[in-house]
Amino acid sequence: MGITCAERETALLLHYAGEQVHDLYEKLDKTPKPADENRRAETKYDTAKRILTEHFFTKQNEEYNRYLFRQTKQANEESLDQYHTKLCKLAEGCGFAEKEKEIKSQIIACCQSHKLRCEALLNPEWTVQRLLEKGRAQELVEIQATNIEERSPETEEKVNALRNKGQHFGAKFRQQNFTRNKGMTYQTNRNENETKRLCTYCGYAFHARMHDRAIQH
Repeated sequence: MGITCAERETALLLHYAGEQVHDLYEKLDKTPKPADENRRAETKYDTAKRILTEHFFTKQNEEYNRYLFRQTKQANEESLDQYHTKLCKLAEGCGFAEKEKEIKSQIIACCQSHKLRCEALLNPEWTVQRLLEKGRAQELVEIQATNIEERSPETEEKVNALRNKGQHFGAKFRQQNFTRNKGMTYQTNRNENETKRLCTYCGYAFHARMHDRAIQH
């Protein structure tokens, strides 16, 4: 449109934003920020954009980010340092007056370690860094203890017992199948041999039961 006048740009901005935004703009502090070595002096249009952005986006994002921050819990496979990093990123948009204090409270409330939570409640003077140091130490000890338990003699005995039991069951199952198959093979061969024989009484194919009844009569 080729409009360069700051007052006309501001008027068009408020016109397209609507009557409610225009009324709100009239109630906001429209004092321009002074110029410094890194920023030129604000025009009326610059001031209008800044105060409207701060009102609609900064305030709304702070409330939503605080909600996200409060809902964030440590995941099962997430280390304490990873959880702390996630909270720090969320806290940037929350506008907390004491960010470290809020992060510490969130870790205590929503971390996975019950032991760390109890120790933190018994030591309210701990800083976030002290809390993280304790948490790292506990995670390391748990990993080491798990490795020791997985390689303990009791565990190996249980594994060997299960393996031997499986082998015994497999051998027994194979023997049963062999016996059953052998019996079926014997019966099949017997039937085939009887089919090939001729009855000495009637001259036809062998039929033991009929032959026996004929002799009896």
